Amino acid sequence: MDHRRRFTPASSAALISCLALAIFSQAAPAITVGDPSNPGSLQQAIVNAYNGGNTQITIAAGTYQETSALQLSNMTNVTLTASGVTLVSPLTGQFAETFYLYNCTNCIFQGFTMHQPGPQTVQGTIVAIGSDATGHYVDLHLHQGYSADGTRFQSVAYIFDQNTRTWKVGTGDSYNNTATAGPNGNTRLYLSSWSNATAVGDFVVGRGPGYHMVDVQKCTNCTFQDITIYYGGLFQFVESAGNGNHYKNCVVTYGPVPSGALVAPLLSASADAFHSIGSSVGPDVENCTFEGTPDDAISIRGTYEPIYSMPDSTHVIINGGDFVNGDSLVAQCESPGYLVSNVCTLVTTIATPTGAPSGTYHQLTLQNAMTPPSGTFVYNSSRTGSGFIVKNNTIRNNRARGCRVLASNGVVQNNTFDGTTMEAVLVQPVFWASDPEAGVAKNVQITGNTITRTGQAYGAGAIQIDPGTATAQNITVSNNTLSGVYGTWIRLANTSSDTVTNNLFINPPSVDLSPSGALLSIASTCSNLTVSGNAARFEGEDLTTVALNAPDQRVITFSGLSGGAAAIIDSTAVGQSVTYLLPGISAGSYALTVGAKSGPSRGTWQLACGRAENFSSTRGNAGPVEDEYTPQEGVTVFTLGTWSPSTSSDKWFQFTITGKSASSTGYTAAFDYIQLGQ
Repeated sequence: MDHRRRFTPASSAALISCLALAIFSQAAPAITVGDPSNPGSLQQAIVNAYNGGNTQITIAAGTYQETSALQLSNMTNVTLTASGVTLVSPLTGQFAETFYLYNCTNCIFQGFTMHQPGPQTVQGTIVAIGSDATGHYVDLHLHQGYSADGTRFQSVAYIFDQNTRTWKVGTGDSYNNTATAGPNGNTRLYLSSWSNATAVGDFVVGRGPGYHMVDVQKCTNCTFQDITIYYGGLFQFVESAGNGNHYKNCVVTYGPVPSGALVAPLLSASADAFHSIGSSVGPDVENCTFEGTPDDAISIRGTYEPIYSMPDSTHVIINGGDFVNGDSLVAQCESPGYLVSNVCTLVTTIATPTGAPSGTYHQLTLQNAMTPPSGTFVYNSSRTGSGFIVKNNTIRNNRARGCRVLASNGVVQNNTFDGTTMEAVLVQPVFWASDPEAGVAKNVQITGNTITRTGQAYGAGAIQIDPGTATAQNITVSNNTLSGVYGTWIRLANTSSDTVTNNLFINPPSVDLSPSGALLSIASTCSNLTVSGNAARFEGEDLTTVALNAPDQRVITFSGLSGGAAAIIDSTAVGQSVTYLLPGISAGSYALTVGAKSGPSRGTWQLACGRAENFSSTRGNAGPVEDEYTPQEGVTVFTLGTWSPSTSSDKWFQFTITGKSASSTGYTAAFDYIQLGQ
């Protein structure tokens, strides 16, 4: 689905036009406008203030119940401050967005809170499970305070775990369901996709209708900051044809428990938190928090347009598109594989071809002849969001991807992704006719991100780069910390000259750091890659203890420890030991390190490693005797050299106390982590 508003000169004239100021140095003093008791007058009050020369405009605090979107156009160099201001969406009408901006330049919009009149999503608790001739069903008690329209489950429904209140592991999206009246006033929902993980007491959630909350069209270098959205609509922030806009400290969240409800919201909106479409210079999204959305949290991309026809080899006819003379064009077909770059030298609007669906048709004149196969799409490679920044954001508990980027020359850096049901970061186009998302990434850095609990739907993994028939180039995946990932943790295909270094896999179910393992999967279609320094780390506090020959073992916390905690054995004599299980260690050579919480009561130890099924016959010392003693409490990392198991199996790691420093007051040992690196 193309969610852009089709904006034409005629529809532009329908918006209130804000006059450009000739000399901003002569702007009038800051002004406060607006009256919550008369919300319909707000738009005109802002326009009048701007046309009067005011570039610092403050909206009076209060709640404004909109009857149509707050629409502003053609503004330049203005700051609109709305601290303490709440805009309530109109929900109906021709312009039912909450805040609509068109063709604004160098403006700042800040401080708003926005929401729909109430949650438009539907949710309920499973009170019974069964099946009949129609199929598997759940009987739902719909939650008060939310939509009572059970048919909203029919397009798509999600199963939420009754304990975690997020998407349940082992269940996926269920589309094209059937809702009917059930017994005892409940709703019976036949699910087209059934999972045996579904249980009585779990929740079922469906999306609701709605419009975009903040809709930004053809704006340049505008800043949206300190904006909070709850009970959201379709896209919470959407920009089309943008040019270097900034989104800072914005929040998309669930909102309070609605009036009359007993259960808190399970979704924050009906689709994406942030979506950038066809921007010539990509957005800057920093220090934002997006949670609870039932689709991608962040998406930055161009748009495929199917080729309707080709009168000859240098002319293409499409319905729609965002091309202007001189734009770069890419023709791409998924099957059979086809990829050709070209230049659009002339764009001509033409009449709808005879027998064609209605729309706005364009004929593109190409610089070079081409003969694409049937089913080929074209996209404007000048407008995919190149130069984007996604930095220092928190993405929590969203369905689909945490961040999907199909643009070049950008960064995804120092973000936290927690509870994304598919990939945390995905670089892959979509060829679906209903939602064609286009672009091939080059020169992108995916670095310093913390990724937890991702991929539980379909085993999608954490980071995936696969441009299909194209080739991504110069992608850097480095210094990311990953844990709790379902599926392949990092996967690359159809890439060239990439760097995959110093990524840390926390508590993986198995360890294989080869290019064909479950942690790193690098397809044969990749070339000229640098892969080094990646490591699997097993946190001490999470290790499985198979044998303890010491008075006690416990978990301690200390600043500076990996994960904030460590396992300590309260050993009292030489010869006491603890043995840990490390699962599924593949044969190979590993750089072995052990992190420890050192201190004045620590002893010395020797590590021995061997196969779990025959430890006594396969054990061997790994590294020298190490001493955890330090005069002050601290954190120490011991580099034990290369360890090279010859078989793939579960392994036991046994730490045996060998003595203590003369200065130490005891024989204890505290293990922060065991790490196996490349």
